[in-house]
Amino acid sequence: MQKELGKIIDQELQKSKQSETSLNKDKKQFQMVRFEEYFLKMLEFLDVHLEDDSYGVVYYKVKIPSNFSKIRDSNMRRTQLMTLFEVMPKNALKGFDEREAKTFQMKTQFFQDLPIQEDLIGMTRIMQLDGNIAFTESYILNSKTNEPLAHGIISFKLIDQIAKL
Repeated sequence: MQKELGKIIDQELQKSKQSETSLNKDKKQFQMVRFEEYFLKMLEFLDVHLEDDSYGVVYYKVKIPSNFSKIRDSNMRRTQLMTLFEVMPKNALKGFDEREAKTFQMKTQFFQDLPIQEDLIGMTRIMQLDGNIAFTESYILNSKTNEPLAHGIISFKLIDQIAKL
């Protein structure tokens, strides 16, 4: 079952990487179908572990590209990190539930700045998955020391289909 979950999560990640995303350098704006897709391209699925006290933990290699918008000293902006914290668990949830996940609450903590162009580890734990609600916890870790750089707790509403307006 663990390998099947990993395969589903990785397939969802690969689908998003194949979609068309481009940076319009003249206007300095992202031209993409979904904003999340740009952030999903920073992730590489590593592994999934099933646990007794949660549904499972999904691990990613996180590589923030050098052309990414940054603040001082080549560090990622915190607003961008919050988007990354939203897309990691959304992708991880696809292995456990195929419904669309919509964020309704997010709490983040920043321990250190996230460096650009360094390998980092992303970890998402699916804490609870009941009915139409999912609770997740995510970390971004230094890949050399396993020291946490940032932490987020994200709650999602799971919906069967999106209303067409």
